[in-house]
Amino acid sequence: MHNAFASERSGWYELHLVSPEGGGERQLTSTLADLGEHVWQQDGSRLAAIRCRRNRFDLVTVDAASGELCVVAEGGAWGAPHWTHDGRELLFVANDG
Repeated sequence: MHNAFASERSGWYELHLVSPEGGGERQLTSTLADLGEHVWQQDGSRLAAIRCRRNRFDLVTVDAASGELCVVAEGGAWGAPHWTHDGRELLFVANDG
């Protein structure tokens, strides 16, 4: 499984991947938004993350091969995403204020 990190080189905090040996870095996302709190699904096929764009927060998943985003929950105060032990469900904290 690759290591994932967020970098602001593009002007936004986009997700990047790098091999465990430290080589082969590639930018995974190009969302024109900030992505944070990313966490791998156990099988390494995707990540969950919080996307912030114009002070709007969305819970998203990101396909590790293509970088394609899927919005799980829109416009809330989401945090601390993590996958269940079997990787089938995504848990997160929702703060209704």
